[in-house]
Amino acid sequence: MVSMIEAAETAGNATVHVLIVERDHFSRFGLKQILSVGYETVVSAVVGTVIEAEQIASRSPVDVVLVGSDVIDMDGTEGIRRLLIRYPRAHVVVLGPEDDPAAVTTAIRGGADGYLPRSTPQAGLIRALHAVKRGEVAMPRSLMPLLFNALRVPARSHIPDEVYEHLSPREHEVFKELTRGRSNGEIAQRLNLKESTVKTHVSNILRKTGFRSRFAFHSYEG
Repeated sequence: MVSMIEAAETAGNATVHVLIVERDHFSRFGLKQILSVGYETVVSAVVGTVIEAEQIASRSPVDVVLVGSDVIDMDGTEGIRRLLIRYPRAHVVVLGPEDDPAAVTTAIRGGADGYLPRSTPQAGLIRALHAVKRGEVAMPRSLMPLLFNALRVPARSHIPDEVYEHLSPREHEVFKELTRGRSNGEIAQRLNLKESTVKTHVSNILRKTGFRSRFAFHSYEG
């Protein structure tokens, strides 16, 4: 973890109340078990979607909403915004893969205060939740190069004609969405496609245009 994530306080008033929003049943169960050990964290509720999180009665406090990146992919940055509207005093931490730049940037754009790989050990996860409650940002050092590379793209004012040359009509549509910085989940929703289909189109676009990363498209204007 980055240096901002310090050891959690041991006083009783340092307890973090966590709402878990995770689509996979086994992941929900595992997270609940991990965060229910000891007094440092208390699980306020466990749900599978943003809609379910919005419908929870206000029976217990929520300091941090721990949400899976696959849940956010269904709603894009809108999902995080809705969680923050429903729980205005809470912080959002996204839990997802450590090799997916789109998941990381979607979380940051949406207003999350942290992004953690699913491989984060129990102690690291608990420290991160405490850090976020204190107003810090939770992100491991290992993700910093990925984030910087995603944001470090050349400034361009337009899309050259040769970029379009070998794209199919559907790939052209996906390309336009990529230039707007949308994740695979957001593109699938907007174009009424399966996310797996979008991933295939993105791979084809990268191959045909010669770009190494989808984030090279973010600065283009069509």
